Amino acid sequence: MLDDNTLVFNEATGKHTYHNIRVNPKVAVAVANRDVLDGYRFVGTAAIHESDELYPLKPATAGERIV
Repeated sequence: MLDDNTLVFNEATGKHTYHNIRVNPKVAVAVANRDVLDGYRFVGTAAIHESDELYPLKPATAGERIV
């Protein structure tokens, strides 16, 4: 979570997510706690950051892109 409106995602799926976002940036992220049967769904439009002010926030293991 970067702020109240921004999730940062590190691409770690062999660039599948990266290519999918290039085709269609509409995304949904679901988080569930099965023990208490509760969860959240975040829906929005993804942006790929490769050289702007968000790029330095990527983890050292993120490689060349943060999504």
